[in-house]
Amino acid sequence: MDTKLRPSGITGLGEMPWGTHFCLFYETKEDLLDTLVPYFKAGLEHNEYCVWVIADALTEADAWRALSQAVPAAERYRSNQSIELIQARDWYLNVGHFELDRVMSAWNRKLMQALARGYVGMRVSGDTLWLEKKTWQSFLEYENQLDESLTDQLMTVLCTYPLISSGAAEILDVARKHQFALARRGGALEVIETSELKQAKAEITRLNADLERRVEERTIQLATTNEELRQEISERKRTEEALYASERRLQASIDAAHIGLWDWDLVSGKIIWFGHHEELFGFAPGEFDGTYLSFEKRVHPEDLEELNKVVQHARDDRSEYAHEYRIIWPDGSIHWINGRGKFIYNETSQPVRMSGAVLDITERKQAEEALRKSEVTFVLSPINPCKALQSFRIRKSSMPIQRSPLFWDTQSRNSNRCQWSKS
Repeated sequence: MDTKLRPSGITGLGEMPWGTHFCLFYETKEDLLDTLVPYFKAGLEHNEYCVWVIADALTEADAWRALSQAVPAAERYRSNQSIELIQARDWYLNVGHFELDRVMSAWNRKLMQALARGYVGMRVSGDTLWLEKKTWQSFLEYENQLDESLTDQLMTVLCTYPLISSGAAEILDVARKHQFALARRGGALEVIETSELKQAKAEITRLNADLERRVEERTIQLATTNEELRQEISERKRTEEALYASERRLQASIDAAHIGLWDWDLVSGKIIWFGHHEELFGFAPGEFDGTYLSFEKRVHPEDLEELNKVVQHARDDRSEYAHEYRIIWPDGSIHWINGRGKFIYNETSQPVRMSGAVLDITERKQAEEALRKSEVTFVLSPINPCKALQSFRIRKSSMPIQRSPLFWDTQSRNSNRCQWSKS
């Protein structure tokens, strides 16, 4: 059902929803026209089918004349049958007496026909000047059923009652059968609120107050949440900046030391290399496929068994892995690698990861080998060890010759003597 409010057209009443059932107590014909003409004008201008049931106080000529004066397109609405005027006795008593079910069914048929013709709904008014005392109770029951049936209908109904034939008891009975009541006397309009309407208004006031309280509480909560979110974003930004600075320092250290880093997922078997790892192992950037098999293929065949034993020992003993081994590049050159790492275990003491670093120590190994050969030459020289030593030239100033168990004392004043001493 369309929940959009409909303009009532009645000054001081405002908008109303579909299903509105209200009544008007009027004093004169002018009071009746002053209410119904703007009521129907609003309906016609908003594509509602209009049905005006008139009684003896008003003639059809009076109704058309009043509509023509107030509605500029009244003749067009009349010619296309957007509004229908019906005599009350023909509508309510067309079988000689009032039948509740017949009248209710007639209203339903009218509404279906209006919707089928493209109208958004139906606006109705029916006068009760024809009503006799013997029909009063049956008509009150009709008003009650009509009020209940309008709940889900695209229809508004304004029932009009002349004050001249309505006593205090009748006014109270009628008001209780409608959602609210209007009274117009001498041109002045007032709203008569029933106890149900007053209760509904009080409930609406209470609900509005509760809603405002909840909105205020929610607004405070949102403000607090927004402030917490702002602080969290600021803190996250500071953390990201610190992390970025740390990553730059780490990368600078990795570049300066020319080392490679690795992370081995023992569950999936995937190995990730970063830093200078691929370069140290003779791979082109992005060439390493992340498998242990590809790593093993680079290890010198004579060193592979010992390497795996050292890794196995570190895993079983939960100790740090440290080992030096040779690798062979695709061009056949041999390089020495110093590898260090550590296993990571889960809550059941099962190894799940291993990470570490590698460093190229080829130059150091070559220097050590050169030193070893020079020491052999020095020891085996048959003629002049001093001259043999002097003829040896150290290739690199950083050569760790202090690893030798002996060193030559070049500070001796007697250049013809060789002095030996323990390092």
